[in-house]
Order: sequence, then structure tokens, then C-alpha cells
Amino acid sequence: MTERTIYLDPDRRDPRSRRVSIRALRWYATVTLDRDGYVDAQTSLGHDVELPAAYCVAVDEVREAAVDRIWYDGYPGEFWWGNGPRWVTVHVSFPHVEETVEALRAAELDHDYSGLKGLAERLTLPVDDWLAPGERELIRGIDFDSAPGAFLRFLRGKAKKCGLRLNGRATAGSVWVRPTLPPVGKLMREKYPERYPGWVDRWTGYVEPDDAPDRP
Repeated sequence: MTERTIYLDPDRRDPRSRRVSIRALRWYATVTLDRDGYVDAQTSLGHDVELPAAYCVAVDEVREAAVDRIWYDGYPGEFWWGNGPRWVTVHVSFPHVEETVEALRAAELDHDYSGLKGLAERLTLPVDDWLAPGERELIRGIDFDSAPGAFLRFLRGKAKKCGLRLNGRATAGSVWVRPTLPPVGKLMREKYPERYPGWVDRWTGYVEPDDAPDRP
């Protein structure tokens, strides 16, 4: 993939023209909507340049789902982006670049955020299912697609964020998991129930069934 720029306004030579730049990195691509000159022009006319709240929410949902996908694929690093009306940056895996560009174009020009919302839904991983209580084997090619070691690292990070103990083990073609709620996690949920909606039904009092699979 080569680096390229897509202009959203008719006159690409006008410094006020909004543009989307695509930069390919090793693990992912950075898609950036450049509104810098446009914001300056609108500010000089006394117009409001802040992005609508619905726009910001939709972009944040795509960002979160997209970086999860990249970590899931094995990327070991971090991500940075700024907030504000001048630049909108999304880090996304290569197969989703064109869809990201089109979603940003529709949001910017047509105030249509359905593309961003649909993209976020398609990128969102079934983390809640993977971290459900109980001993089980998740099989590569059926339950997940990334390398087992990378998948296990991703799940460990998600489990830690949720206050869970994963008890995971990677094999050549699968990952065994047994997510549990340690005592400190139970205390945190009791103290801050608004942070963990639905936790009581998932881990508290869970009993392993008699026919649970034996981990090799």
C-alpha cells in the first residue's frame, strides 16, 4: 500500500480543502482527516468549528474497535492520537482502510455517521464471549484467527482491564482459558457496580459443570 491523499473538496489547491491522508506502517495504516485549513477559514468567518458530539462518539467507537483488532493481530505497541476539530486520526488494519476513508467522508461532508457506526460494529471483537466464566478451549480458525500466542496476550490485557484472572495457556492451534474473578475483583465490583454492569450474573457463584473439558 502506498501513501496517498484523497481530497474531499472540489479545489484541491485551495488551502481550505479538507483531505484524507493514508499512511502505511508495518502493522497497520493511519487514516487522517486533515481539517486544519478548513478550521482556520471557518474560524475567520465566526463559524463554530467543533465537531458534533455524535461525530466524536462515532469516531471514538471506531478507534477503540480498530486498535483492538490490531492488538488482536499481534501488534505489541501503543497508539496515540489527538482530540480536536483539526485532525481526525484512526489507526486501522489494512483490509479496512477504504471503508474507513468512506465512513469519514460521509461523516464530514454529509453528516452521516452510519458508516462509522457500522464499521465499529464489524470491527468489534467478541471479548465478552471469550472472557465468559468456565474452562474451555478456543480453537484457531473457529473461535479466533490470530496466532495463539498473540491471542493469549490480547486476552490477558482485556482480562486485566476487566479485573479478571485469565488462567490461560496457548497450544499450537488453540488457547485454553479459564477466566475467574479474584477476591479483589469482587470487592471492586461491589464498591463500584456502575463500572461493571452485569458482573453478578457472569462470575459470582459460577460453578464448573461436571462435564467441563480437561486441559491437557
